[in-house]
Parts: sequence; C-alpha cells; structure tokens
Amino acid sequence: MDTMLRNAARDGAEFAWVPHGSETCPMCLTIASNGWRKASKKTMKGDHADHIHGNCDCEFAIRFDGKSTVEGYDPDALREQYDNAEGITWKEKVNFMRREQYKANGDKIRTQKRVAYAKRAGILGEESHKGKIRTTEIARSRIESADYGRRMTSIDNSRSITNIMTSEARKILNHRNGTLYEDLMFIDIRTGEYITRTDYNHERRVMPSKRMRRMINKAPEYTIATLHNHPGSAAPSPDDIHALHVRKNAYGVVACHDGTLYKYSVDKNNFNEAGYAAAFAYLDKNGYNETVIAEYVNLSRNAGVKVEVIS
Repeated sequence: MDTMLRNAARDGAEFAWVPHGSETCPMCLTIASNGWRKASKKTMKGDHADHIHGNCDCEFAIRFDGKSTVEGYDPDALREQYDNAEGITWKEKVNFMRREQYKANGDKIRTQKRVAYAKRAGILGEESHKGKIRTTEIARSRIESADYGRRMTSIDNSRSITNIMTSEARKILNHRNGTLYEDLMFIDIRTGEYITRTDYNHERRVMPSKRMRRMINKAPEYTIATLHNHPGSAAPSPDDIHALHVRKNAYGVVACHDGTLYKYSVDKNNFNEAGYAAAFAYLDKNGYNETVIAEYVNLSRNAGVKVEVIS
C-alpha cells in the first residue's frame, strides 16, 4: 500500500480512505468523508500511510482516471453524517459520533431486556416473518388501534398536532418494521408544518436533514417538537436528551416498536446531563418493569428531565 501511495503521489493520481467492515471508527469515517483527493507527500507519514490504527480494516484506494470508484463507498453520505454531527470543531464532531456508536452498541443489550419485559407483559408476540428481525417487529395491532390514537392525544394540547403525529408515527413504524433503522420527524407545534426523514440508513441512529436543520434554525426556540422510533422499544437515550437540550426543542417523542410512547422534555434551568445518564443507566441495569420504570421517571425528574411513559 505504501508503494502504491508513493507511486500515486508521483503520478498525480487520486486516493480515498475507504471504510470496510460492519462498524468503522468515527475518525476513519471522518477521513473517508473527504472523498477522492490528489495524492501527495502529506498523505504519507514517514514511509507509511497516515492514519492506520490497531484492528483497522480500512484501506487506501487509488484511481488514475478521475472517475473510477469503489463499490459501496459513498463519500457524500459520509460527509453528510460528519456535517450533521453535533459540534463546531472536528474533534467535537468525532466525539459526538463516538457517543452515537456507543449508544448503538448499548441498545443491542437494551433491546434484549426490553423485549423480555414486553413478552412478560404480553405486549410483544412471538411471530417472526422472513427478512425481519423478530425482536424489532412492531406490535401492529396496538399501533393501529384506536387506543394508540387516544394515547397520542396526551402528547400535545393541539388535536391537529397529535393527529399529524399519530399518522407519521404509524408510517415510520411500518416503514422500519423488523429493522434496526430509525426515522425522524420535526414538527412546528405552532403551525403544524413538519418534515420527516426516512432515508437515513444507519442502524439505531437518526440524523436531521439539511431541510430540518434550516427549519429549526429559523423557528423560535422551543417551538419544534421531534418524534422518532426506537426499534428496541427503549426509553429516550442520553443522546436523545442531549440533542433535545442543544437544539432547544419543545419536547421529544419516542414511538417504540412495541407500541409504547415516551414523551420527554428538558427543564433548561435544572438540567443535569450526568443525572439523566445515571437514571438511564439505572433503567438499563435493572430492566423494564413497573417498579424500575417508576424510579427511572423519578430520577429523571430530579435531573431536570420530564419523562412520561404512555403505555
């Protein structure tokens, strides 16, 4: 590879840092988001390719014709992921992406616990369909029921807003049924204007589109509410709360695949991020049962986060 890079720099070729494997570190994703670039001496670190770490399965790709590409390599999508990461400096963005990865890994365990509780409570059935992940299949009868719509009416004082939320939640849940993917909705609770993003295909993550970012930047603070699904039917994650606080959203809603709804909001004057992380860790450790959930809600309130479990 080093010889290829030296030859590429000598001949004026282009290179790209191409991620491989099921999970790539945020630093490699950041470098990969730069796309195809002219090879130069700066690409090298001494006599070796720069940025190679332990257990790294990424690789440099070289092209001499200015148009060839590598199957599966999408620098535009990677750049969007980097641009949409919270933070101003590249280090802040990389750390945000690391937290997102940590959330995704933690959710794998939370999914198992949440599904076990759902089974005990008779919420989630045993059916499985070809091509679907059984533990993330939606409880369709609950979600399509009139009771689901009634529970949604407690989310907001405006019936028109809750009608939109109910409709979009059902669309999102049906779209992501049996997958680990999440969709995201922003809605202006003054006007009912909303945007739903359904094309972000990274497991257990959501990312606002550029249109959504423009929407929230243009609107007054605390007038945009959010809604997204949780395939594992877990409570709002610490990153969900952090994003709500930073973006100054009115409130957030998690529409779980088992039919549970979580509404959450942040008291900006009393918010304790570490306190909520501890509350979530308590729930994560002790499992989803009525006693633990009640204590989680209480601990969250003490941390300046109001969580309503609408099950």
